[in-house]
Amino acid sequence: MKSSYYKLPLRFGQILETPEMELSRCTLVQSIEQHLELLITTCPGEHKFDMDYGSKIWELDFDHTVTGKQWEESFVKYLKASVSVYEPRLEHIDVTVSAIDVSKVEMPFAVTAVKKKVDIHIRGLIRDTDEKFSFYYCIYLGPLSSE
Repeated sequence: MKSSYYKLPLRFGQILETPEMELSRCTLVQSIEQHLELLITTCPGEHKFDMDYGSKIWELDFDHTVTGKQWEESFVKYLKASVSVYEPRLEHIDVTVSAIDVSKVEMPFAVTAVKKKVDIHIRGLIRDTDEKFSFYYCIYLGPLSSE
């Protein structure tokens, strides 16, 4: 059975604009990548029909009470748990992260903002095809600022 995967974001106006009256499609790999990005950027409680959907990484956004290593271990644990539950097309999931603090001067008030840059690598196997899967995503957390 061949499945159809739709490109995000869904653009319902396309249905009326195209003669085929269809939404844009994507590959299985692109669909998994889109879903992982959505899963990473969604905080539990934001999804109306499943309040657990998302990743608990957002609980770590302002947590400065743990060491960098503990923070990264918690981040990996939360993300791996979310992917394991909400992305059933993947198996043998491995998550690695590396985080660094990045400062940037934001205009027009010349305020220095310090953010945590997190590089996320998710690897695994696509369950249906046994194809190796690798995904990279970079996210900035913690809008801390100082003068």
